[in-house]
Amino acid sequence: MDGTLSQEAQEALAGLKIRQRAFALHYAQSNNAMQSAIAAGYSPKSAGKTGHRLANSAKIRAVVALIARDHWEAHMMSSEETQGRIGELTRMLGQTRRVLIREPKVGEDGRPVLGEDGEVVMEPRAITVPYATANQLAALDKLARIHSLYVERVQHELSISEEMREWLDDLQRRGSRAPIKKQDAG
Repeated sequence: MDGTLSQEAQEALAGLKIRQRAFALHYAQSNNAMQSAIAAGYSPKSAGKTGHRLANSAKIRAVVALIARDHWEAHMMSSEETQGRIGELTRMLGQTRRVLIREPKVGEDGRPVLGEDGEVVMEPRAITVPYATANQLAALDKLARIHSLYVERVQHELSISEEMREWLDDLQRRGSRAPIKKQDAG
């Protein structure tokens, strides 16, 4: 995993002891402190406590965060890629494709036909299937939310006093060019 890490993450890892480094690398992938402690060479008997202690160490948490960031940047689709893929899949909705499958050849008696070698004879058959886009769109929807590609709908309701409503109605009746009388603030 070191080959895909940024210089910053590699330097942070170098600042850890060997087993701490192994723990951090394993923990960044598994998020399981006990298993990471065992994988790093700590005693299985005390791995629960050791893993908990290491996972809560500020220095190791910082290294794990850098590793996770590097992994994210290396493997996550950009927002532009996400939008493009959503567009492609949306255009594919309702479309079908032809797929060639192999299935056993069936004789007149309804039984599979056997070849000279005693194996079931397979024959190709073309079928039409819809594109499986629902799961892909669901995954892309999650990515779009991660990239904040959606705008949350916010609605506000403004409530005004009856006195303010009468003042606005009066203003509207007089037209917007009519002078507004200043009232005493008392």
